Amino acid sequence: RCLALTTREHGQRRLLVPILDLANHAFVPSAFFSLATKTASGTAIRLQAARPLALGEEVTITYGEHTNAHFVQHYGFVPAGVNAF
Repeated sequence: RCLALTTREHGQRRLLVPILDLANHAFVPSAFFSLATKTASGTAIRLQAARPLALGEEVTITYGEHTNAHFVQHYGFVPAGVNAF
């Protein structure tokens, strides 16, 4: 799965991020990812909780605001619940 990330310096980029690309989708995610440029090992992708999480709670990210047709074509599923897009 390819993740989209937008930065001021580079604009929108598509990235392959091993392990993070296994995260499930939620329209209201429990976490978000960003570019961390000043780490001990150089540039990295940072995953942060969007709110306090309960023990055992699933960590989710958003795949973006897409139609159901886009989700089924690109991700192989249609999200549960009402999709406003």
